[in-house]
Amino acid sequence: MSYKQGLPAGFTLIELMITLVIVAIAVALAAPTYQTFVEKRQVSAAAEDVVSFIAQGRSLAVKRNEFVTVKWSALNANGTQSTDASHPPSWCLGLFAPSAYPDSSAIDVDDGCDCRVTAAATANSCSIDGTLYRLAQSDFVNISSEFMDFARARGHFTFDPVRGIIGDSSEDDLVDGGTIFDLHSSAESKQNGKRLFELRIRLRRTGTARICTDGSSTRVMALGGYPAC
Repeated sequence: MSYKQGLPAGFTLIELMITLVIVAIAVALAAPTYQTFVEKRQVSAAAEDVVSFIAQGRSLAVKRNEFVTVKWSALNANGTQSTDASHPPSWCLGLFAPSAYPDSSAIDVDDGCDCRVTAAATANSCSIDGTLYRLAQSDFVNISSEFMDFARARGHFTFDPVRGIIGDSSEDDLVDGGTIFDLHSSAESKQNGKRLFELRIRLRRTGTARICTDGSSTRVMALGGYPAC
């Protein structure tokens, strides 16, 4: 008696094509969900880091018993200072210890420190005792993503060393009620003409900053864990 050993069964061309179609559909469905997760994480991480940066300035003022100023500037894509507070291509924040108590006028980008400088040893860097204190949009997202909205294109506030309160700011309406920084997700992922996520940062006269969510319906999704503004 003779017989032929059966060959291992394989995929037919039709089965392979069906499998590829199913995989393509799964990837297409998962891509928006992943992008949403990434943008949500970018907004929340940036907001938390900005608040921590402000708290670090307050802590340094009290610890060193000297005035410490937080200064920010909206930037153009080429790195020059922008006069547009609404969705500038980039931005930076810096800390420095002014030699004298600053007046209430806005500190120019070239006065005190320049948050565009990335090395502590460079002149006009935002540094204290050789340590660079700088935060920039490029730490979180690519330049030109319209990641943050400002109350002012440039400004500053200064911590009093005795109590850590805000003793000076470029505009008084930035303190106790006004939104100083407004972070939101990319314009490219809008749904129904609205950005997906937004977090606002508000500053108290006591020197503390808080994060809150947009209480209106201008954003599609709410970020949990934060109170409404």
